[in-house]
Amino acid sequence: MDINRITEVVKPVIEANGCELWGIDLINKKNLPTIRIYIDAIGGATIEDCEKISTELNYEMPIYDFLSDFEYVLEVSTPGLDRKFFYFDQFQQYIGEKFFVKFKNPIEGNYKFSLFLIDIEEDTLIFSDGNSKIINSFFSEIDRCSLEPDFEKILRSSNG
Repeated sequence: MDINRITEVVKPVIEANGCELWGIDLINKKNLPTIRIYIDAIGGATIEDCEKISTELNYEMPIYDFLSDFEYVLEVSTPGLDRKFFYFDQFQQYIGEKFFVKFKNPIEGNYKFSLFLIDIEEDTLIFSDGNSKIINSFFSEIDRCSLEPDFEKILRSSNG
């Protein structure tokens, strides 16, 4: 499966429903592969958005030969509070937030870090461990990156 071709098929359907494509995961399971599509919207995508887009994609995707030649499971979801980041330009609105970052190559012997995104300069993400350690990274050097939600901050903002 080609993620770029899948993106070309699903993005217009998602946008026609007032949402945006956050990212796509291709998951190879033993029985059937899964195409997991994450959507977002201003104010957050709803369950109804996911259901409607899923229904439309179940009709749209089989039209394309590269998707009709095999069976797969389609899932449409919101990225959630611990959202995974798929593209460099998704980081801009999350400066100051805490992330789980797994790098492709070790940094001082470690691959996995809990880091704050403190700035973005051109094509470089600048992270801090909250103390004195600064890590500059290109997005291409990151294997996986997801938000580490501050649940105490979320609870405080919802209560007052």
